[in-house]
Amino acid sequence: MEANVGALIAAVAAIVAAVLSYRASTKANTVSDRKVDLEEYRDAQARYKEMLAESDRHQERLRGQIERLTTQVDGISQQLAKEQDVSNSLRDQIRALRGQVLLLEQMADTGKNRGLK
Repeated sequence: MEANVGALIAAVAAIVAAVLSYRASTKANTVSDRKVDLEEYRDAQARYKEMLAESDRHQERLRGQIERLTTQVDGISQQLAKEQDVSNSLRDQIRALRGQVLLLEQMADTGKNRGLK
């Protein structure tokens, strides 16, 4: 009977040890999981910060390009306005010269007509 009691105590001790080992293992896994989750979070956070920094650099490059393009457009607009002014001035001169040509032709025709009479 002593052997049975001894075996029973050994079995109970083994079960208690197994339960305690399971709990310790679960806690260790939970802490380990938290450490892994924390590391993953920090890695994700670092990648996110890198992406934000790259996005900021890209936006700065785009802003610079926009400023250069705006400057070019302004220069072209000013050049176009000057060319339009020159074109309008030349048109006015052509109209004036046509008027003078018509006047001279009329005078020439009038002179011919007077000379014939």
